[in-house]
Amino acid sequence: MLDLTLEALEARLRPHFRSEASAEMHRLYQVVIAENPAFYLAVERGALTLGLGEAPDFGCPRVRFYYPSLELAFAILEGKANPMEAFMAGEVRSDGHLIMALQLGLLFPPKPRS
Repeated sequence: MLDLTLEALEARLRPHFRSEASAEMHRLYQVVIAENPAFYLAVERGALTLGLGEAPDFGCPRVRFYYPSLELAFAILEGKANPMEAFMAGEVRSDGHLIMALQLGLLFPPKPRS
């Protein structure tokens, strides 16, 4: 089982975040994982705030993502797995604004395949 602490989230996700892609964004992404605590990513004009549990009210639109495992959530957010392929395969689902959900891929883009 993977470590889910705030320090682990910071270490794993911050290096993959493209702040330049979020210069005009004010969004909240709630990540819900089966049998694990939830975490969130709040994006505010180039800045990323990470937190554990249910996100407080940031006064911005929210999208929830549901993952079957922490491993898949990290693989997608670290760019190791393609989020669109996971969604089309039924491994990931979301609720909220579809365009906002797709914009998460701009903030944490998949790595090019070699």
